[in-house]
Amino acid sequence: MSISYKKPKKRTRKSGNRIEDSTGEEMAAEEMIFQRLESAVDTLPYQRKKVLELSYFEDKSYQEIAEELGISKNTVKNHLIKARINLRDRLS
Repeated sequence: MSISYKKPKKRTRKSGNRIEDSTGEEMAAEEMIFQRLESAVDTLPYQRKKVLELSYFEDKSYQEIAEELGISKNTVKNHLIKARINLRDRLS
């Protein structure tokens, strides 16, 4: 199962009173970050990955995730904590 991230077409930032387009270099760096994140998420165990997807990408509450997966709310919390730790370790 692969996650499809929404990638910005073109980012802008404010600099004083004017808006500048991102450079190609910044967009390439952002693309690399998305690839690393997707790769790291793919290494998570199935249930942990599913909890992460439901929480972050489908914006479901802990209770909704627990009911959908047939697990306790505390198990949902534990999966998210361990997923964050795992992703932080892989991406640092």
